[in-house]
Amino acid sequence: MLLNEAVADLVNAHARLDISQAWGDGTAVAADGTHMDTYLDNLLSETR
Repeated sequence: MLLNEAVADLVNAHARLDISQAWGDGTAVAADGTHMDTYLDNLLSETR
């Protein structure tokens, strides 16, 4: 649970930055579908 709280703190701090607010209000997202290779032993990434 401690890691989740730290991630939430970091995301919230980033959202308060001027550059983040320049991209919009955060109610919509977009992705281009680019596949990025991940390391096999990376606990923070997953590919399906």
